[in-house]
Amino acid sequence: MRISRSWGLFFSAIIFLTAGEGASATLSGFVLDATSGEPLPVANIWVEGGSGTFSNKDGYFVLPRMLPGAYTVMVSYIGYKTTRQSVTLGEAPAELLRIELNPQVLLLEPIVVEETSEDKGQRTSPRVSTVPVAAPVIRDHKTRE
Repeated sequence: MRISRSWGLFFSAIIFLTAGEGASATLSGFVLDATSGEPLPVANIWVEGGSGTFSNKDGYFVLPRMLPGAYTVMVSYIGYKTTRQSVTLGEAPAELLRIELNPQVLLLEPIVVEETSEDKGQRTSPRVSTVPVAAPVIRDHKTRE
């Protein structure tokens, strides 16, 4: 009786887990440069408060197995302004998103490099090493070439 109860629980869990598979949606699309239309590879794409992925070399991304509903999609890429876009997913196949990112100039504070050495202006030459080699070894090497 104990084995059949375990099997019953096992099959109930399988049915429960696979029952929701029909009600899933896929979020997919392309991440592009807004000025040139070029794809942005390895852009970060994530759903606010949820899962994420990155775009491939063609700027394409896929977030599979999402529940139908409203989401806020965030997209970031180094050198571009982070973008957020509202999306509603249904059970029917969704249209491919086209997310365009605008370049953003990052203004940084200047970096100042100062010399603090007491030996300002002095340079030292690298050490020169000598390795003793017998003359027959050099002659033998030259005759093989």
